Amino acid sequence: MYFGLCLSLCCTPIAYGQSDELETITVVSTPESETGDVQHEEHTGSHRRIPKTELQRQDVNLGDILANETGVQFRQVGGLGALSTVTLRGASSQQTGVYLDGILLNSASNSIVDLSLLDLLNLSSVDVYRGSTPAQLSGSNIGGAVNLRTISARDEGPATSGALTSGSFDTHRAQFAHRSSYRQWDVVAAASHEVSSNRFSFTNDNTTPLNPNDDRQEKRNNAPVSRLSALSRVGLQWNADARTDMLIQVSSRDLGVPEWRNSANNEASFDTDKFEFHLTNRIDGIGDWNTSLSLFQHFHRNHYLDARSQIGLGAQDIQSTGDTTGLKTYWERIGDRGTLSFSASVRNETFESRDELSVNQNYDVKRRSIQSNVQYALFTANDKLLITPSLRMQIINDNFAANANNNASRNARKFSPQIGARYTVNDKLNVQSNVGKYVREPSFSELFGSTGLIIGNRNLLPEEGINADLGVSYQQSDKYTFTASIFGGWKDELVLLAFDSQGIGRSVNTGKANVFGVELGNDWRVNKQLSFRLNTTYQQTRNFSANPALNKKELPGEARLSAHAKLQHVKHDIKTWFETNYKSDYYYDPANLLPASGYWLHNAGIEYQWNKLQLGLTINNIGNDNIEDFNGFPRPGRAYFVSINYRL
Repeated sequence: MYFGLCLSLCCTPIAYGQSDELETITVVSTPESETGDVQHEEHTGSHRRIPKTELQRQDVNLGDILANETGVQFRQVGGLGALSTVTLRGASSQQTGVYLDGILLNSASNSIVDLSLLDLLNLSSVDVYRGSTPAQLSGSNIGGAVNLRTISARDEGPATSGALTSGSFDTHRAQFAHRSSYRQWDVVAAASHEVSSNRFSFTNDNTTPLNPNDDRQEKRNNAPVSRLSALSRVGLQWNADARTDMLIQVSSRDLGVPEWRNSANNEASFDTDKFEFHLTNRIDGIGDWNTSLSLFQHFHRNHYLDARSQIGLGAQDIQSTGDTTGLKTYWERIGDRGTLSFSASVRNETFESRDELSVNQNYDVKRRSIQSNVQYALFTANDKLLITPSLRMQIINDNFAANANNNASRNARKFSPQIGARYTVNDKLNVQSNVGKYVREPSFSELFGSTGLIIGNRNLLPEEGINADLGVSYQQSDKYTFTASIFGGWKDELVLLAFDSQGIGRSVNTGKANVFGVELGNDWRVNKQLSFRLNTTYQQTRNFSANPALNKKELPGEARLSAHAKLQHVKHDIKTWFETNYKSDYYYDPANLLPASGYWLHNAGIEYQWNKLQLGLTINNIGNDNIEDFNGFPRPGRAYFVSINYRL
């Protein structure tokens, strides 16, 4: 069940004041903008940059931090280090693009990016774009995009740091990072290793939620995780107008696969290896044009082993490998009235699936695709009004082979127009609006996959969506910031996993869905020591399907109301904080037969800075609740973490 669920889804420190008379200062480095980076002054959509100061936590993963933003919802399949995903504005995880330095990580063979495999240590900032994907990313994502920006010695200066963390459920983490520069060269190296037994307590209802008499308190079985990750980045600044960067990132995870009954003799496992290589060259001043060219290769290998058929999908020993190779180019011409830009990405994707226990399940598939985008960012009305019309094009070709008598090909071409506008009322108030069409092509597993009780559907149509929003942003100096957005989404040909009377799962186009919502963001700096943040999202989702069981039902997993609040106090060398996350009114299944209970989750922490040494203590899930983002797969209860961080 767990694997089937995965398939269907699938260092600047704070400077503290030394006396009450001195104001607390948070030093945040702002990476220098380069050709090919998203130019936020030319982006009309809703967005927020999460700075490195918020990414330095030792007790959570990237998904937890993203979930604090408006419009974002986070899901985790069980314990620490398990599959973690986010959704934007009611769009699925497959419809949410995740980028690494502007290069798309989602692929036809890996349509959902598992955030638990990405290390916070490697990131300098994270940009969240809700609803509207910037032109520089060139993708066409129905929900929006998350762009991960890796650390750079050129932007953040030389530093060396190491951190050790230990906590509940035999969780241990070791991290090391170094960055330095020499003349025209700059180098970054980072590595981390973490393990957890995930032997947390939870209430086992014996898969009979309506019968509390057989419930019992147990420790989670077969959920250990071990993860190793490393990043290396080398940059060469040829001159003021030319630069080359090479990035290599690797990660490896061994993960036990728990099941509903929590059997003590369960031995199922799901292991993952990933590799990302990016080579980017930027040149400015080629006539009137600036340009960026990237060569990239992404590789992942998964091994799912359930030889004793303990999970419930039959005996399986599946090894799958996916490889994506491509080129991405971006060109811009900055004129007196605006910027004309063009981006294009050419990708060649291959995927092989081999089941050692059933050769009939083996298959190979290839996809060649082109994504391009042209946009003009026009400034008018004395530069107060920005208008950004753009047009995206996507072309794909799939070739599938299982055996000599079971081959197929598939072609598609889609155009996606978009237009946005932003009006600057004054230096404090902005109003912006966007409307655009977006497309997601089905993944390999949805089209051709045949694993256990899940089979492919080659007749699937691409998912399409139209997004629109209207928002305002207000900033009163550095004391208070307020953002608000009203958004709507009209989606068609949604792909969901449906099961027949024999229990066979198959991806099908289920029809249309509408999403409407409101986002409110507030950041207060109350005084020199005290700050407060409150983010709230309310949304309604409605599925319209020819299947009566799904028609007029809520989209699964999407909460109507979600909120995040954080109170932080800094005085002298001590920082304390308390945060709470709320989520309510959502269902586990498309037919809305399994309502989720929702939750109100509280965390707290304290940090002490002593010269170059930082000591931290955090308490997560203070109420000791076993939250279930997915039915039958609880997350850990109350957890304690102690961390030591030393920076040279």
